[in-house]
Amino acid sequence: MTAPPKKRSGPSVAARAATKMTATVTSQSSRHYRQDGYTAPTAEDRREDQLLAELQALGYGITVPCLVCRRPLTSPRSLRLHVGPVCAARAVTR
Repeated sequence: MTAPPKKRSGPSVAARAATKMTATVTSQSSRHYRQDGYTAPTAEDRREDQLLAELQALGYGITVPCLVCRRPLTSPRSLRLHVGPVCAARAVTR
């Protein structure tokens, strides 16, 4: 005669439902969806962010030389344009 199969012990139905609800809420809380053009950061992007945070914690800043006069740029707008405010103003008036 064979023994009856043992019952599996696991979380209760209520615990499973709570876990499922929590997982659903967390996954949709970011509001970043692939269909909206969002792509998750790559390992390289995460490493770059980590290095920048470490440098800023040590008191270092990021500078880029101006494409016109080669002076160091620190402003976020100037960094984005690679041109300082003085050189940009000169370019507009010429």
